[in-house]
Amino acid sequence: MSSTTETPIYVTILYHTSNTRFGMAYYLDHHIPLSKNEWGPYEMTSCVVCDTVKSSEYAVMVIATWRSIESWNKAQEADCTKAIVEDVKNYTDAEAVVLVGSVVGRENHVGTWKLERERRSGAETSGFWIYAIDTNS
Repeated sequence: MSSTTETPIYVTILYHTSNTRFGMAYYLDHHIPLSKNEWGPYEMTSCVVCDTVKSSEYAVMVIATWRSIESWNKAQEADCTKAIVEDVKNYTDAEAVVLVGSVVGRENHVGTWKLERERRSGAETSGFWIYAIDTNS
């Protein structure tokens, strides 16, 4: 399903913390693989799941990268999306905020990323974790 416009977009999903349940094991073991399998053919190229260690408003942040806005729109209209949406009740009752944004600029700092990753693995942030999938593998 190659898109006509190759401008990547990021879809960020934020799950609220207050008075909710969130089954992280189910989310990582079932919902993320389901999303990868169903939306991979619609050009979801990656997905990162992060806990928001110091946020009192959001417990979990998910960032999915899509090849283009057309890819995202096609996936939202696809029959498979119904199964993904119906699965939400199995891991949370939290209200989610969904943000869709086009990439308008990017700069990579490999050295900075490596330093940040090493710092976050230290004892002072022992609650930090990151889970990433690559839908091209």
